[in-house]
Amino acid sequence: MQIIDLRPDNEIAIQQTAALLVDSFKHWCAWSDIDSALQEVRESFTADRISRVAVDDNGVVLGWIGGIRQYDGNVWELHPLVVRSEYRRKGIGRSLVIDLEERVRERSGITLWVGTDDEDNMTTLAGVDLYPK
Repeated sequence: MQIIDLRPDNEIAIQQTAALLVDSFKHWCAWSDIDSALQEVRESFTADRISRVAVDDNGVVLGWIGGIRQYDGNVWELHPLVVRSEYRRKGIGRSLVIDLEERVRERSGITLWVGTDDEDNMTTLAGVDLYPK
């Protein structure tokens, strides 16, 4: 496995990455179809973004990680992170995060943050109001 830039001229990898998003997030509204997933992948090619993929020896995309520049580049948001289901728990996600940390450091970033969404109440706290008052 190696981690490389996902580039706008690599249509095969773009298609594989979009399909990975749809497959991995099919239970949520985000990226429920190939068009929305392709849009997300293509948005990752702007100058204020980092887009990296883990690929096997044949160039097949195993995982994808992205970073979005915030606060004049001092802070970066990790968005998104996804690994093929059959390759999870093998260190690919961890390797992608470590690689993203290095790319952020190269751009003089000092903080990497992760946000979460729960638009469909699918976390372990689904339906529980922690602050009712």
